[in-house]
Amino acid sequence: MSEPCAHLHPGPNPLNADLIIDQHLGPADYVAACRHCGQPYLLEMIDLSGPLRAYRFAVLDEEHARRFLHNMSKGSCDLNRAGAEVMNLATLNPFAKQVLITDVVAGVIVALQPMDHIPMQSWRELACDGSWCKAHAAS
Repeated sequence: MSEPCAHLHPGPNPLNADLIIDQHLGPADYVAACRHCGQPYLLEMIDLSGPLRAYRFAVLDEEHARRFLHNMSKGSCDLNRAGAEVMNLATLNPFAKQVLITDVVAGVIVALQPMDHIPMQSWRELACDGSWCKAHAAS
């Protein structure tokens, strides 16, 4: 697994969304790239509290990200195709053992916390009660 780029740290959020996969009061799951170096990421929300969002993330291989964005831009009559493409991307690019906490209103990264256990369920299956955001943004 690749390490996050040097620009992914607390402070101004360097990520630009390339494709929003799912949203709830803002981006929930999306593919983004660092505006400074172009490093692509897959971010999947695991919690929210007001403007705070907690994400698990994968540092993407550039070719995998390019192919994913290309395939998603083509569309499909298969209703399961998009989900399969996302699952394939996540399988090829393991998630980091870190949680990224952002403030979507201020446009900043609040924290990047190392974690041994990060839930892998969809945010729709998680409590999303703010507990991850509050606990890890304060540490």
